[in-house]
Amino acid sequence: MERVYSGIRGMRHDMKNTISLIMQLAAGKEEELQAYLEELNETMDRLEFRFKTGNTVVDTLLNMKYNEIASTGPDLRMDVEGLQFPKKLFIQSYDIGIILGNALDNAMEACWKLKAKEPGAEAFIRISSFQKRELFFLKVENSFDGRG
Repeated sequence: MERVYSGIRGMRHDMKNTISLIMQLAAGKEEELQAYLEELNETMDRLEFRFKTGNTVVDTLLNMKYNEIASTGPDLRMDVEGLQFPKKLFIQSYDIGIILGNALDNAMEACWKLKAKEPGAEAFIRISSFQKRELFFLKVENSFDGRG
C-alpha cells in the first residue's frame, strides 16, 4: 500500500507538468498531442485497480500480481469473480496476504511453465472463496503442464 500511495503522490506532482505539456501541444501540434494523449491513457490504465474485493490487503495484492503478470508477457487470464470476504473475517490481514501471495506465486509459476512448454495453451488463474459456518475457504485453481 505504501508503494501505491507513493505512486499516487507522484502522479499528482506529475500531472501539473502533464497538463502544462498538453496545453503547449494543443497550441498547434495536433499529431504530437494525439500521440501523447494515447500514451497518457495507457499509463492511466496501468494505474487502475482492476480488482475490488472489499479487502484492502487482498485488493492490493491482486492488483500487484496482475501488473506483474501483465508485464511478463504471456497471455494469462486471472478471474476473481468468485472471491468474496465476509464482513467479519477473523483472520489477520497479514495471514491472508501470506496465504494468497504464496498461492498466487505458485499458480503464476505453473502457468509460466505451461506457456514455456506449450505457447498456445490457455493459461488461467481462478480464485474463489466461500464460508461454511466459522470456516473460510479460499480456492485457487490454475492451468499447469500436468506435472506436480
